[in-house]
Formats: sequence, C-alpha cells, structure tokens
Amino acid sequence: MVGSSSSHAERHMANVAKKSGVTQTIIEANVAEDGTVTLKGTIQKDAVNPIVLVNFDNN
Repeated sequence: MVGSSSSHAERHMANVAKKSGVTQTIIEANVAEDGTVTLKGTIQKDAVNPIVLVNFDNN
C-alpha cells in the first residue's frame, strides 16, 4: 500500500534533512508486488547525500 504511515514518517524525515541543508535531492522508488520498481525523480551526477525513499506496495 503506497502512502502508508511509515512512508509518511520517512518523507517527513527526508524533508527535514533537505530543510537543514543535508541534501537537496529526494526521490521515491515504488516497488510493486511483482518486483517492478518505478522511480519518481532524478539524481544528478553531482548530488550530495541523495535520499531514496523506498515504498513497497504489499507492505
């Protein structure tokens, strides 16, 4: 289930890291029940401390 409370908490922590200057890059990886991964966002080659939020559909 995408959008669970745990993914909301992780998104909040990632946004705090971004606000504090730890990173400027946050992307999401959604993993479907069949293992297919869909990325939302991009990571630039020179990104510092990028954060990837991983969401599992069947979690």
